[in-house]
Amino acid sequence: MMTLISQIFFMIYLGVSSLWTAGGTEQGTCNQWNATMIIHGLDPEVFSPIMWRESRCETWQINHSDPHEGSYGLLQINSIHLEDVKLHPEKWGTVATCNVNSTGDLLIGWRNICFAAHLLERAGDMEPWGT
Repeated sequence: MMTLISQIFFMIYLGVSSLWTAGGTEQGTCNQWNATMIIHGLDPEVFSPIMWRESRCETWQINHSDPHEGSYGLLQINSIHLEDVKLHPEKWGTVATCNVNSTGDLLIGWRNICFAAHLLERAGDMEPWGT
């Protein structure tokens, strides 16, 4: 059970983080993440609208109704891909640079984007995002 102080800090966190994500967000895009997408080799013109559709630019989004224990973060990375990295690290190359070791790590914006870039490279197409 949360103490009163924990509840207050949680409410402050939600308020501050929603103000932060609202900044720089146009309807249908997540422009505040453009620089991070460019750094990791993703085209913001392609991935910003996908990010908006998948998470509304909110890093903490989790879709538990997706198969394989859900999808996580900005670009809704399904947990099955994380399991594949653990089982076949040789196929994923430098994905270790993303520092993603758990589904919780996919809730950190830059890590989610970094992992998505490796997923795109590995998949060779946009199939992981259903486009």
